[in-house]
Amino acid sequence: MGIEKIIQDFYCTEFNQDSIDYYRFITHIKLFAHRLVENTTYCDDDDEDLLALMKNKYPREYECGEQVAMFIQTEYNYLLTSSELVYLMAHIRRLTKNLD
Repeated sequence: MGIEKIIQDFYCTEFNQDSIDYYRFITHIKLFAHRLVENTTYCDDDDEDLLALMKNKYPREYECGEQVAMFIQTEYNYLLTSSELVYLMAHIRRLTKNLD
C-alpha cells in the first residue's frame, strides 16, 4: 500500500490522473520521497498555528493526513513535521474538494 492508495481508500474514490491537482500531488510526493532519501526535512516554525487552523477547518483531511503520517512512520521510521502535514493536507484537500 502507498500514500495514494491510503488517500483513495479513505475517500472511497479514485483520482483523475489527468487533473492538475493530481499532478501537483504526485510532484509533492516525489519531492517528499527525495527529501526522505536525502534525510532532509522541511520545517517552518510558524506551521503549528496553521496546522491547528487547518485541523479545525478540514477535519477529514487532517484524519486522512494522520493515516498517511502513520504509514510513513511505520514504513520509513520517519515522523512528519507539522509543515509537511500541512502541505499534505492542502494537497489532499485539492484532490478531494469536488467529492463533498
